[in-house]
Amino acid sequence: MKPDISSLSVAELKKLTDEAEALIESKKEQELDAAYDRIIEIAASVGVTLEELVARGNKSSKSTNRKPVAPRYRNPENQQETWTGRGKQPRWLAAKLTDGAKLDDFLI
Repeated sequence: MKPDISSLSVAELKKLTDEAEALIESKKEQELDAAYDRIIEIAASVGVTLEELVARGNKSSKSTNRKPVAPRYRNPENQQETWTGRGKQPRWLAAKLTDGAKLDDFLI
């Protein structure tokens, strides 16, 4: 059952709001402490420290050891300009294709 606060003055409502905010902060702190304690228990149950558990969580899920992809297409006018066939087409290739060239004409 909700208390009837419609008859309270502005000052009383302000005081009630301040008390509610303080209580909210207190409850958040209690919940964080409880969560921390549970995490410590979980780490201990699998035989690791909290630091080891956090370090494992910080590892990237993706492998950073990607191998470079060899280029598949080359600009015949400038041998330094190549394209792997991945991502957006380079401007030189897009211009040639617009002029009527075929993609196979630039295969390496």
